[in-house]
Amino acid sequence: MSDPDPEFGVRQPEMVYREGPGAYAVIRGTDNRLAFVSSKGGRLFLPGGGLRPGEPPEDALLREIIEEIGWRAHILDRIGGATQFQAVEGEGYFAIRAIYFRARLIEQVTTGCEHEMVWLPAATATALMVRESDAWAISRACSRDAMLR
Repeated sequence: MSDPDPEFGVRQPEMVYREGPGAYAVIRGTDNRLAFVSSKGGRLFLPGGGLRPGEPPEDALLREIIEEIGWRAHILDRIGGATQFQAVEGEGYFAIRAIYFRARLIEQVTTGCEHEMVWLPAATATALMVRESDAWAISRACSRDAMLR
């Protein structure tokens, strides 16, 4: 039997959480830096986003990468799943049930993107991540990369 997916953040028992299934990627560049999405206020997230009803996580991830940063990507493998409990001011409480993948960028297809892509070393970015689950996925991907060398 496999281990349960880890959970991050604090689940407030009296709060109602909206489920947010999503798919996100750890993308390594040629200089060993990782790709991140920079959103309002300079907050960093891994590329990816929410699943539409009935959409497989892999399809959602590839769609979200194009929408967010304008690149086509290739999925290398699955890192794992994790849940992030998060309160968003003015929006409520969310249980983000994420599936994480390792991926690589193939080609830029548009410059009209929702967000800016930034490249940072894993150690620097992990400390800046908004979601603990994203930092967990980066750590697992970097461990896997080290084993493959």
